[in-house]
Amino acid sequence: MSLKVVLLRLLHSLTLILYASVTWLCAGIFDIKHVFNRYLNGGLNSTDASFLFVDKPIQNLDHIAFVIYEDDLSIPTLCQLILLSISLQIGDISVAAKSTRSHLEKLKNVDCSEIKCSSSVKGLTVYSKGRSSCVHFMDFSTGHHLVSSAAKCLSSSSLDSVTSNTIDKILYSICPIPSIELTVLFGPPSLVGLLPWHSGETEILKWPSHKSMNSSDFISLLRLYSRITKRWGRISEYSCEFSRLIFIHMYRQRSTRR
Repeated sequence: MSLKVVLLRLLHSLTLILYASVTWLCAGIFDIKHVFNRYLNGGLNSTDASFLFVDKPIQNLDHIAFVIYEDDLSIPTLCQLILLSISLQIGDISVAAKSTRSHLEKLKNVDCSEIKCSSSVKGLTVYSKGRSSCVHFMDFSTGHHLVSSAAKCLSSSSLDSVTSNTIDKILYSICPIPSIELTVLFGPPSLVGLLPWHSGETEILKWPSHKSMNSSDFISLLRLYSRITKRWGRISEYSCEFSRLIFIHMYRQRSTRR
């Protein structure tokens, strides 16, 4: 074996050792080992690794809602979406789906080392890597019951006193969660809709299925949201007036029945 071949093989070996050392150092710095472990355990797919390194909060996004019209809810996928939202420093996360009470119990038992949950009145406070977000769970029927309760409160007031501020205060007293800036709808079109008092404040984006969404897709949706500047939901005077007209109509119907 010639000296040239020996030197080339030695150089190749040194290159591999150097590459392995640099990779190991990067793994320690960026927590790549943790991502690979979750990938091998089925917790994330390979497209999700880059998302965990996104550490910037999205502007004007303090509350995101996931409205899932699909019958089969994937708890691991929901857990993943919650973790990704927390990593982007989104303080409030709402989940609207069928039978959320049973899903809430399942979520508490999810074997995910990143999640630590403490019980609260409206849902869970979820902790991940030193950050926390409040997660609100709602059934599709929740909005109907709360609107009915608000209508009962308004029925005892005079018609002139029914203003947008009055409606906002009553609704917040019944369901004290902040306004939702972004709602992501999963599944086929539905007439269920989002809770009525959030419809004027939220930007609604759609995705075919929550099971098919990976981190890159989620990032793309958030980038689309950040590029939207003229949204109907931002015109608060129109949305408040619309809510006021709805409740006045309900008030008049109730008065007529009497």
